[in-house]
Amino acid sequence: MGKNKKDWARLWKPVKESRVSLYKAEIQTFSFKKHSHESYALGVIEDGVQQFRLGGAKRVAPASAMIAINPGEVHDGESAVPDGCRYRVAYFNDELLSDIFFGLYGDRRSVSYFKSPVLFDRDVSSALLHAHQFMEGAQKNMLAAESLMMQVVAEVFLRHGDESRSPCPVIRNTEAVKKAVNYIRKNAAENISVNDIAAVAGLSPYYFLRQFKAITGLPPHAYLMQCRVYLARRAVDQGVPLLDAALQAGFADQAHFSRSFKAIHGFSPSQYQKDLHI
Repeated sequence: MGKNKKDWARLWKPVKESRVSLYKAEIQTFSFKKHSHESYALGVIEDGVQQFRLGGAKRVAPASAMIAINPGEVHDGESAVPDGCRYRVAYFNDELLSDIFFGLYGDRRSVSYFKSPVLFDRDVSSALLHAHQFMEGAQKNMLAAESLMMQVVAEVFLRHGDESRSPCPVIRNTEAVKKAVNYIRKNAAENISVNDIAAVAGLSPYYFLRQFKAITGLPPHAYLMQCRVYLARRAVDQGVPLLDAALQAGFADQAHFSRSFKAIHGFSPSQYQKDLHI
């Protein structure tokens, strides 16, 4: 980046084995030279306005717009306003996209491309921003982060991809989901991923997400949080301090445990702990 303090960027993977790379930047005076990406790039403008040339035309992306670049598409980039722009981008490897396309269209040979490099869809752009921010700080809960990001990307392709077929119907695979449920219960304290559970269920990751929610009524990350709450509660029943119970159950900290506990029970774990001794 340039010498301007407002020109900065960062590219990283939330965990080593992640199939998603995260990027965030703020540019004011810096201009990207023409380049292309090997993978799909899906971003959202947080503030300001970005402009770039792609396909022989000038594109302008204001705040809340999404930038959707297909592999191999040559483009440049810069801020369109003096105050600069701030944005986030996610890059997806081929395996993850293959899983999503299979889940959507029932065929791993299916390929979809973004129809336009600038997408105006406030609901999905808000979801993408949330997924990116959540994945940035979710090293201890990659299941929820991966699940959320995959669902957002799938929705973008459904709304703005060039594949016109409707998603294949969800066939309720009860036995596969039972295997997944048992695996989550036994490994609730571990940092398990969508891939881990889908492999146990014998389903592709995105198709597994659809199956799991269709049968249990919960996305897998919500079910995992529920299992962790119950695991920590049993530890509290045995006299384990709240912080230790939270960490043993797989929560990143006591605050996360408290929020999850109260969301299920309607009261805090500290209140529960006090009531045990009344």
